[in-house]
Amino acid sequence: MELYFIRHAIAVDRADAGVRSDAERWLTEEGLQKMERAAKGLKAIVSGFNVIYTSPYVRARQTAGIIARQYENENLISETPELEPGGDFRSLVALVTPQPPNARIALVGHEPDLSEWISLLVTGSPDAEIQMKKGAVCRVDLNGKPVRGSGVLVWLLQPAHLRRLE
Repeated sequence: MELYFIRHAIAVDRADAGVRSDAERWLTEEGLQKMERAAKGLKAIVSGFNVIYTSPYVRARQTAGIIARQYENENLISETPELEPGGDFRSLVALVTPQPPNARIALVGHEPDLSEWISLLVTGSPDAEIQMKKGAVCRVDLNGKPVRGSGVLVWLLQPAHLRRLE
């Protein structure tokens, strides 16, 4: 199983006029443009996904939509509360376990959760220093069930790297 951890793109600040809650924060124009280019780069190295799970927060849903459009299949998107900020590792495991062993799964969410889950899968501990900039993608491969320490970190590409691949 291939897991692609994707941090949402650049969003408006919490203090921005019109923002009533963290869940409603939307992508900035810069965030939209940069994510469009990063998604093109992602498509250059990943041929497709079985599913794109996303946090229900606006900025994550918008990011997932950009990726799905790049693959010309918005039906791939599945919104799930497991990817909201503060999600736990057991919820992530429950989310991906039913997928086939050869599945490619995109997980669009938030920091610090994504980095902690990558760390748990690869090292068994949540303490590895992993930097996921807004719009970054990290691939972790699993051979078997998603348990602590069972993952292999294949690559981590920051958005600037992805944009160079388009």
